[in-house]
Amino acid sequence: LKDWWTRLTEIGPGYGYFPKPSKPVLIVKDLKFLPTAKSLFHGTGIKITLEGDRHLGAVIGSPNFKEDFVKKKIEGWVRDVEQLAEFGREDPQLAYSAYTKALCMRWTYVQRTISGISLLFQPLEDAIRDKLLPAIIGRDISDLERQMLALPLRFGGIGIQNPVLTSDREYLTSVKVTQQLTDLIYQQDDCVDKLDIAGIKSTKAAVKLATETKYKAEFSTIADQLNDDQKTFLNLACGKGASVKFT
Repeated sequence: LKDWWTRLTEIGPGYGYFPKPSKPVLIVKDLKFLPTAKSLFHGTGIKITLEGDRHLGAVIGSPNFKEDFVKKKIEGWVRDVEQLAEFGREDPQLAYSAYTKALCMRWTYVQRTISGISLLFQPLEDAIRDKLLPAIIGRDISDLERQMLALPLRFGGIGIQNPVLTSDREYLTSVKVTQQLTDLIYQQDDCVDKLDIAGIKSTKAAVKLATETKYKAEFSTIADQLNDDQKTFLNLACGKGASVKFT
C-alpha cells in the first residue's frame, strides 16, 4: 500500500495530479491491523482511523461513527424545520414550497447512501408533524391526517412524507438502480459500455410501479377510516387541478 502511495506521488504530477496526504483517509476495520497500518504509512501524513470518515456527502466507517454522523445531520435539519415552521405561520404557502422544493432534498441523499438509519429520523419526523405541518395547516393534526398529508398530490395529500418511513425505501431503491454500476466499480472495470441501459430503465420502471402500488394501498387504507364527508373531500383533492395555486 505504501508503495502505491509513493508511486502515485512520483508519477501523479506528470499527469497533472498532485496527491495531498491530508486528503486520503485509511480506514482500518480491525484493531489488530492498526500497528501495521501506522508502520506502513509512517511519515506520509495520511490520516489513519478505526472509526470512519465522510465520503461524497455520506459516510464510511463503523456503525457508531455512522450513527453519530447522521444524528448531527438530523439535529441541523430539525433546526431548519423548526425555523421554517416559524415562517409558515405567516406564509404557509412559502414554507410549503421551501420544504418540498429544497429542504427535504437535504436528507434524501443521506437516506439513499447510508443503510439502517431509519429510526434516527424520528426527531425530524416529530418536528415535521408537531411544528411544520400545524404551521402550514393552521391547526394541530391527527395521526390519520398525518398519513393523508404524506400522500402525493395526485392521491389527495401534499407530499410531505415521514422520513422514518422513507429512509429504508430510498436506500433499497438506490441499491437496485445503481447495482450494475456498483458491480463495475467493485470489479475495477472502467468500461461503462457494459452497462445494460435498457435493464436500468426497466428497473426504474419497476420501482416506479411498486411505489405507485404502495400509494394506492395507503390511499385505500386511509379512505376506509374516513366518514362519507371526509371521503368526498379526499376524492375532490385527487381531482385534476385540485392542487393548482390561483393568484
